[in-house]
Amino acid sequence: MVWDEDDLRTDDKVGRGWLHVNDFVDRGQLANVPLYKKGYLTVQSVEGNRPSAPRVWPETQKLVFQLSAQNLPDKDDLGTIDPYAEIFQVEGITGKEVKLGRTGTLTDQRSPNWGDRFDFQYNANKNQRLVIKVWDHDNLREDDKGGIAYVDIEDYVRRGQTITVNMSKRGRLTVMRADGLPAVPPTAPTTTTTTTTTTVRSPVTTQSSRVSSQVPPVQSGGQGTSKLRFRLSAYGLDDKDVLGTSDPYVKVYYTDSSTPEKLLGNTEKLQDTESPTWTTVFDFTYESGKSPKLRFLVLDEDDGRRDDELGQVTVDIAEYIQKNEDLSVQLPKGTLNIRRA
Repeated sequence: MVWDEDDLRTDDKVGRGWLHVNDFVDRGQLANVPLYKKGYLTVQSVEGNRPSAPRVWPETQKLVFQLSAQNLPDKDDLGTIDPYAEIFQVEGITGKEVKLGRTGTLTDQRSPNWGDRFDFQYNANKNQRLVIKVWDHDNLREDDKGGIAYVDIEDYVRRGQTITVNMSKRGRLTVMRADGLPAVPPTAPTTTTTTTTTTVRSPVTTQSSRVSSQVPPVQSGGQGTSKLRFRLSAYGLDDKDVLGTSDPYVKVYYTDSSTPEKLLGNTEKLQDTESPTWTTVFDFTYESGKSPKLRFLVLDEDDGRRDDELGQVTVDIAEYIQKNEDLSVQLPKGTLNIRRA
């Protein structure tokens, strides 16, 4: 958590970020962590000989990409935005921004898909990042800021040259490969870890089990069925309690084209946190041909009155599976993360 110190009043919160320690080690103890709100934090080993991250892809290569965005903020009077994006490259911890280019301007598009292509030379030894600034074009006044996104190029390459990140204001931005080749993550050496968790199964039962963090999110169940396993975390949730925090938990509902909505299960309830990581693992079987969906209802537990709603969101399971990556979705305030288990 990054703060701005104030002598005469409460310090201001500048931003916060999360870093998975296994990922930090796998990448040679050098990582760029986007901060919620604006900016990024570089975490680097101070050891004399920093270990090299295992790689099986080229250390230098030309990357060609294009951009799209989802759920950008409303900037115009009619409740929409005319977005364009400027792309900057940064090398090193204190490197200056170097402009790579700018997309065209699209009209009335809160979820634009820019067709412009950009390229730059990737070098694994230069700690590279992309800074992408989205603007709302205005004819009669200065263009409005639509938000900023930060992309760690090493992370982008590791994920097969497709990545989706949160914007600083609202919405999400996707950087995708655009050289005609499929986006396939490189196969790098991995370390399997295990943790003790609580598992929720369908019908809802709870039991203790040990799961691997490397298990794929979907497994075939036979006869047109698949099994989905995931767990949840969140950050930046709303403050609902008198003391300025929340006691959050999540109810997960399931529905499809032939099944009325039913409660799949609840996470455990955590105390006094705006950035919970729930250990509950949801494990259930569904029929992929029936347009299955999950609804996540995030609540703040209150002992003496009705629990407060912190937000809810519905996820199409087919889209989640097709992306084959962890998913972050926006709540009215904060973000809910759906992670494979």
